[in-house]
Amino acid sequence: MKKLILTITLALVVTLTSYAQPPQAFNYQAVVRDNSGEILQNQNVGIRISIHEETTLGTIVYQETFSETTNDFGLVNLQIGNGTPTIGTFTGIEWGSNSKFLEIEIDTAGGSNYTTMGTSELLSVPYAMFAEDAAVADDGDWTTTGNDIYSANSGKVGIGTSNPEAKLMVKAPNGFIGNSSLVKGLIIKDGYFNIGNEFEILDYYDNPRFRVLDNGYTVVGADSKGIQMRTDGSAADIESLGTDLAINYQTGNNTLLNVTSGNVGIGINNPSQKVDIRGSNIVLYAENTSNGNYAYLAGTQQGVNGNSQTGAGVIGYSGNYIGVFANSPDGRGLYAQSFTDLAGDFAGDVNITGTLSKGSGSFVIDHPLDPENKLLRHNFVESPENLLIYRGKARLNSNGETIVELPDYFEALTKENEATVVLTSIGKPFLSGYEWESDFNSFKIYGEPGRDVSWVVYADRDDPVINELGQPVEEEKGPDNKLCDKGKLLYPKAYGYPETMGRNYEEMVKMKRQIKKE
Repeated sequence: MKKLILTITLALVVTLTSYAQPPQAFNYQAVVRDNSGEILQNQNVGIRISIHEETTLGTIVYQETFSETTNDFGLVNLQIGNGTPTIGTFTGIEWGSNSKFLEIEIDTAGGSNYTTMGTSELLSVPYAMFAEDAAVADDGDWTTTGNDIYSANSGKVGIGTSNPEAKLMVKAPNGFIGNSSLVKGLIIKDGYFNIGNEFEILDYYDNPRFRVLDNGYTVVGADSKGIQMRTDGSAADIESLGTDLAINYQTGNNTLLNVTSGNVGIGINNPSQKVDIRGSNIVLYAENTSNGNYAYLAGTQQGVNGNSQTGAGVIGYSGNYIGVFANSPDGRGLYAQSFTDLAGDFAGDVNITGTLSKGSGSFVIDHPLDPENKLLRHNFVESPENLLIYRGKARLNSNGETIVELPDYFEALTKENEATVVLTSIGKPFLSGYEWESDFNSFKIYGEPGRDVSWVVYADRDDPVINELGQPVEEEKGPDNKLCDKGKLLYPKAYGYPETMGRNYEEMVKMKRQIKKE
């Protein structure tokens, strides 16, 4: 790019009279030349003007751009203050404070790829505009200290009114008090609040919008529709002055919090439950990092009802203890149901302290011969008895005998005197028999010398746990039955009954309605 030479030929000083309104601009004139000193005639140029505070590299308090065309003499004429502002406003420049420096940048292609031509201090020219603030003489009612101003007036001060009703009264058909860039927009301090001596902010029609009462309350809004707040040093009170308490925080049309008619809603305008939370992501997340503490939800019917249309209704995670804990003294600690998928899916070990009741059971693994494409399932062996099975092989000695030793706990765990042994000869059949030893922890097998025999022991459990939790083979349905009431079925479809006969049909319908709401 060619090096540019910007020659300033004239800066026109703004002239003021004592009666004229000072113009909010000043003239600037320059000749544009290339690095050879040749004038750039009739060429579009882009110019950016910046006014710095205090130093040549100080804060830019005002910046504007121009798109100009040089004349036959390479001359451009500007009115600084009438360009296109990019930073600040020209009228907002405080000419009376600190030094000001003018930076000129130019793009000879007429665009915005500017090259700086230098920065120089502004001296007296723009300061003529400062005379606008000096046209009125000081009558001594106000005193300035640094950037602050105050009045020692013992009467009342009115802004927008000639008849102030309080120490400070601001009245206007439109307007505001305060500035968001200030740390404190407005401070009003009264030496002592007593009965009848309260601070109020009224609207144009004299309706109260904000009040500080002598009893310590701060009131926002009218008496019939507002709220009042107070703190006594130990607790904060928020009271509704209307019939309902509603606290709303809204972004667009999405209510984040709404309290009305005794119900609390998060993500919903009209909560139907005591706590009604709606959302597209995780709607409730509770975490406690202290030992021995947890999130607790309780109810007379359901402590937690977790519904999800596509994912998990309830997710629980724990680093080293319990992710989800459910307890019910009279009902179900945990109830899970799925309309199209698994009601429960456990990845890891599962422990049940109590009785497990099921319609069928099996193990399912990846098929050993084709693990990528098939599953292999084996069903449980069922019995009306609580059977234990022990099995093995034995070789008979030269006398045609052998003794089989059972585990030490066999007698404590089973009805040992009712246990049975099934013997099967290996190879050519031969006669065999057995008899229990007196301690019932071993038995002797008789048969053909030197031959092998397989044996199976069947015994009923007889330990304290099975005696406490054991269930009858047949039992009546009814209100005392934990599994099913009379007139209901565990598996109505299997017996040709409609699904309305299912024991959980009402609960299923309730869940479906809840999901449709969401």
